[in-house]
Amino acid sequence: MCGVALEEYNKHSSTDNVEHVKWLKLEIITSNVEESTAIVEFKAFYRANKRKYCLHEVSEFQFINGKWLYSAAREFIE
Repeated sequence: MCGVALEEYNKHSSTDNVEHVKWLKLEIITSNVEESTAIVEFKAFYRANKRKYCLHEVSEFQFINGKWLYSAAREFIE
């Protein structure tokens, strides 16, 4: 993570939530890469508390030190 995502990251809250989540599938809808920035629309499917969910999001990623890092959500899609 970097940018806004890292600034707003709460390790304690994230650790509590991850114990109850099982990631099932990641589906990339579209991507647009320019130099060191990418905009990606994706659907992340997961199970939590015995229910299935889908996170549909358009996000920004930054290429830093040879790695793509999540930097911010641009839009959440229902």
